[in-house]
Amino acid sequence: MPALNMGNEGGNNAGSAAGRAVTCCPFSGPRNSPLDARTITSWVGGIPQYSNNPTNYSTGALSTGLGFGIGTLNHIGPTAPASVRAAGFTVGAVPGVTLPGGTSAPDARLLALGGGRSNVDGTANPYATQQLLGFGNGGSRDAGAGPVFTGYGMSMVTATANVNPGDPIGATTFKNRVQPGFVLPAQNSAFGSANDASPPVT
Repeated sequence: MPALNMGNEGGNNAGSAAGRAVTCCPFSGPRNSPLDARTITSWVGGIPQYSNNPTNYSTGALSTGLGFGIGTLNHIGPTAPASVRAAGFTVGAVPGVTLPGGTSAPDARLLALGGGRSNVDGTANPYATQQLLGFGNGGSRDAGAGPVFTGYGMSMVTATANVNPGDPIGATTFKNRVQPGFVLPAQNSAFGSANDASPPVT
Protein backbone atom coordinates (compact mmCIF):
# COMPACT_ATOMS: atom_id res chain seq x y z
CA MET A 1 0.00 0.00 0.00
CA PRO A 2 1.40 3.45 -0.83
CA ALA A 3 2.91 5.49 1.98
CA LEU A 4 0.14 8.04 1.98
CA ASN A 5 -2.79 8.66 4.27
CA MET A 6 -6.10 7.27 3.03
CA GLY A 7 -9.00 9.69 3.14
CA ASN A 8 -6.67 12.66 2.66
CA GLU A 9 -7.15 15.11 -0.16
CA GLY A 10 -5.10 14.37 -3.30
CA GLY A 11 -2.35 17.07 -3.31
CA ASN A 12 -2.06 16.96 0.46
CA ASN A 13 -0.87 13.40 0.97
CA ALA A 14 2.47 14.50 2.39
CA GLY A 15 0.58 16.07 5.31
CA SER A 16 0.28 12.83 7.22
CA ALA A 17 -1.65 14.34 10.14
CA ALA A 18 -4.62 14.94 7.82
CA GLY A 19 -7.11 12.35 6.58
CA ARG A 20 -8.45 9.37 8.44
CA ALA A 21 -6.31 7.64 11.06
CA VAL A 22 -4.53 4.54 9.77
CA THR A 23 -2.07 1.97 11.10
CA CYS A 24 1.53 1.70 9.92
CA CYS A 25 4.60 -0.43 10.55
CA PRO A 26 7.59 1.12 12.38
CA PHE A 27 9.96 -0.52 9.88
CA SER A 28 8.51 1.58 7.05
CA GLY A 29 9.51 5.20 6.54
CA PRO A 30 6.75 7.80 6.14
CA ARG A 31 5.97 9.38 2.79
CA ASN A 32 8.44 12.13 1.95
CA SER A 33 10.85 11.07 4.69
CA PRO A 34 14.45 10.03 4.04
CA LEU A 35 13.32 6.38 4.29
CA ASP A 36 10.82 6.71 1.46
CA ALA A 37 11.74 5.49 -2.03
CA ARG A 38 10.60 8.76 -3.57
CA THR A 39 10.77 12.17 -1.92
CA ILE A 40 8.45 15.01 -2.92
CA THR A 41 10.63 17.99 -3.77
CA SER A 42 7.91 20.39 -5.00
CA TRP A 43 4.37 20.69 -6.34
CA VAL A 44 3.57 21.92 -9.87
CA GLY A 45 -0.09 22.50 -10.65
CA GLY A 46 -1.13 20.14 -7.87
CA ILE A 47 1.16 17.38 -9.17
CA PRO A 48 4.02 16.21 -6.91
CA GLN A 49 7.56 16.34 -8.30
CA TYR A 50 9.84 13.60 -6.97
CA SER A 51 13.47 12.76 -6.49
CA ASN A 52 14.17 9.04 -6.39
CA ASN A 53 16.00 7.26 -3.57
CA PRO A 54 16.60 3.85 -5.18
CA THR A 55 18.08 2.26 -2.05
CA ASN A 56 15.06 3.08 0.11
CA TYR A 57 11.75 1.26 -0.16
CA SER A 58 8.92 2.31 2.11
CA THR A 59 5.73 0.27 1.95
CA GLY A 60 3.69 2.75 3.94
CA ALA A 61 0.38 2.14 5.67
CA LEU A 62 -0.77 -1.32 6.67
CA SER A 63 -4.12 -2.78 5.70
CA THR A 64 -6.78 -2.19 8.33
CA GLY A 65 -7.90 -5.77 7.61
CA LEU A 66 -5.68 -6.77 10.54
CA GLY A 67 -8.79 -6.42 12.69
CA PHE A 68 -7.78 -3.43 14.76
CA GLY A 69 -6.52 0.10 14.45
CA ILE A 70 -7.24 3.66 15.48
CA GLY A 71 -8.98 4.49 12.21
CA THR A 72 -12.20 2.55 12.57
CA LEU A 73 -15.67 3.19 13.89
CA ASN A 74 -15.73 -0.37 15.22
CA HIS A 75 -15.11 0.75 18.78
CA ILE A 76 -16.12 -1.58 21.58
CA GLY A 77 -19.27 -0.91 23.58
CA PRO A 78 -19.85 -1.20 27.32
CA THR A 79 -18.71 -2.52 29.66
CA ALA A 80 -14.97 -3.09 29.96
CA PRO A 81 -13.13 -5.30 30.62
CA ALA A 82 -15.71 -7.97 29.73
CA SER A 83 -16.74 -6.28 26.45
CA VAL A 84 -13.12 -5.83 25.45
CA ARG A 85 -12.37 -9.52 26.14
CA ALA A 86 -15.48 -10.51 24.15
CA ALA A 87 -14.09 -8.55 21.19
CA GLY A 88 -10.82 -10.50 21.41
CA PHE A 89 -8.65 -7.87 23.07
CA THR A 90 -7.51 -6.92 26.56
CA VAL A 91 -7.61 -3.53 28.25
CA GLY A 92 -4.16 -1.96 28.01
CA ALA A 93 -3.07 -4.14 25.09
CA VAL A 94 -0.46 -2.52 22.82
CA PRO A 95 -0.48 -3.83 19.22
CA GLY A 96 2.92 -5.21 18.30
CA VAL A 97 3.97 -5.53 21.94
CA THR A 98 1.34 -7.42 23.95
CA LEU A 99 1.33 -11.20 23.66
CA PRO A 100 -1.99 -13.12 23.88
CA GLY A 101 -1.31 -13.90 27.53
CA GLY A 102 -1.02 -10.21 28.37
CA THR A 103 2.76 -10.04 28.78
CA SER A 104 5.11 -8.10 26.50
CA ALA A 105 7.10 -9.69 23.70
CA PRO A 106 10.88 -9.69 24.36
CA ASP A 107 11.65 -8.39 20.84
CA ALA A 108 9.97 -7.49 17.53
CA ARG A 109 8.75 -11.05 16.87
CA LEU A 110 5.10 -9.94 16.64
CA LEU A 111 5.90 -7.71 13.65
CA ALA A 112 8.64 -9.66 11.87
CA LEU A 113 9.76 -13.29 11.65
CA GLY A 114 12.59 -13.92 14.07
CA GLY A 115 12.37 -10.33 15.24
CA GLY A 116 13.29 -9.01 11.80
CA ARG A 117 17.07 -9.21 11.93
CA SER A 118 19.99 -11.61 12.30
CA ASN A 119 23.77 -11.34 12.25
CA VAL A 120 25.76 -12.16 9.13
CA ASP A 121 26.69 -15.54 10.63
CA GLY A 122 23.00 -16.39 11.08
CA THR A 123 22.80 -15.92 14.84
CA ALA A 124 19.76 -14.09 16.17
CA ASN A 125 19.95 -10.32 16.57
CA PRO A 126 16.28 -9.26 16.66
CA TYR A 127 15.09 -5.70 16.77
CA ALA A 128 13.85 -4.42 20.12
CA THR A 129 10.13 -4.67 20.84
CA GLN A 130 8.23 -2.43 18.41
CA GLN A 131 4.73 -1.03 18.53
CA LEU A 132 2.48 -0.84 15.52
CA LEU A 133 2.06 2.88 14.89
CA GLY A 134 -0.77 5.14 13.82
CA PHE A 135 -1.05 8.47 12.06
CA GLY A 136 -3.76 10.70 10.62
CA ASN A 137 -6.76 12.50 12.14
CA GLY A 138 -4.42 14.91 13.92
CA GLY A 139 -1.47 12.55 14.53
CA SER A 140 1.43 13.00 12.14
CA ARG A 141 3.43 10.08 10.84
CA ASP A 142 6.33 12.49 10.40
CA ALA A 143 6.59 12.68 14.18
CA GLY A 144 9.47 11.85 16.48
CA ALA A 145 13.15 12.56 16.06
CA GLY A 146 14.10 12.73 12.37
CA PRO A 147 15.49 11.85 10.00
CA VAL A 148 14.03 8.46 10.98
CA PHE A 149 10.49 9.66 11.58
CA THR A 150 8.03 7.48 13.46
CA GLY A 151 4.41 7.87 14.55
CA TYR A 152 2.26 7.10 17.55
CA GLY A 153 1.75 3.80 19.34
CA MET A 154 -1.68 2.57 20.45
CA SER A 155 -3.30 1.04 23.48
CA MET A 156 -6.79 -0.32 24.19
CA VAL A 157 -8.34 2.18 26.60
CA THR A 158 -11.84 2.86 27.95
CA ALA A 159 -13.66 6.18 28.10
CA THR A 160 -15.00 7.24 31.51
CA ALA A 161 -16.96 10.08 29.85
CA ASN A 162 -17.65 11.18 26.28
CA VAL A 163 -14.31 11.92 24.58
CA ASN A 164 -14.02 14.56 21.88
CA PRO A 165 -11.68 14.01 18.91
CA GLY A 166 -8.04 14.50 19.91
CA ASP A 167 -8.73 14.41 23.66
CA PRO A 168 -7.30 11.82 26.09
CA ILE A 169 -9.45 8.74 26.67
CA GLY A 170 -10.29 8.15 30.31
CA ALA A 171 -7.45 8.75 32.78
CA THR A 172 -4.81 7.88 30.16
CA THR A 173 -2.72 10.00 27.80
CA PHE A 174 -3.96 8.00 24.79
CA LYS A 175 -6.06 10.18 22.50
CA ASN A 176 -9.27 9.65 20.55
CA ARG A 177 -8.35 9.54 16.86
CA VAL A 178 -11.06 7.04 15.90
CA GLN A 179 -12.61 9.16 13.12
CA PRO A 180 -12.69 12.88 12.24
CA GLY A 181 -15.41 14.49 14.32
CA PHE A 182 -16.25 11.27 16.19
CA VAL A 183 -17.03 11.56 19.91
CA LEU A 184 -16.19 8.29 21.69
CA PRO A 185 -19.14 7.55 24.02
CA ALA A 186 -18.64 7.02 27.73
CA GLN A 187 -17.90 3.42 28.76
CA ASN A 188 -16.83 2.55 25.19
CA SER A 189 -13.31 1.31 24.44
CA ALA A 190 -10.99 1.89 21.49
CA PHE A 191 -7.34 1.91 20.55
CA GLY A 192 -6.16 5.33 21.64
CA SER A 193 -3.20 7.12 20.08
CA ALA A 194 -0.16 7.73 22.31
CA ASN A 195 0.62 11.30 23.32
CA ASP A 196 4.33 11.00 22.50
CA ALA A 197 5.85 9.75 19.27
CA SER A 198 7.54 6.35 19.27
CA PRO A 199 11.35 6.26 19.35
CA PRO A 200 13.24 5.12 16.23
CA VAL A 201 13.61 1.40 15.59
CA THR A 202 16.62 -0.16 17.34
